[in-house]
Amino acid sequence: MPRQLGLAGCVTGVLALVREGAPAVEWTAGAVGVVAYQVVLASSLGLWSILTVSRSPSAIATNVAFMAVPIVAWRRRSCCRASP
Repeated sequence: MPRQLGLAGCVTGVLALVREGAPAVEWTAGAVGVVAYQVVLASSLGLWSILTVSRSPSAIATNVAFMAVPIVAWRRRSCCRASP
């Protein structure tokens, strides 16, 4: 799975460079911190935790739990949104 994530990142990066050209990014300490957080903690730790947690329960229970995450977020957002 980590190889697939790396391959997808490389393919997406190359396609973005070909289509959009080189980005004009101002690399400040904050920008480097955000990218490091996304690479190390968000992607790697998130993938590891999903793989670790999904090993114990059955495949159906794991699938239903993962599908519930966006539904719960959508419902929470729609319930908490201020009415016009």
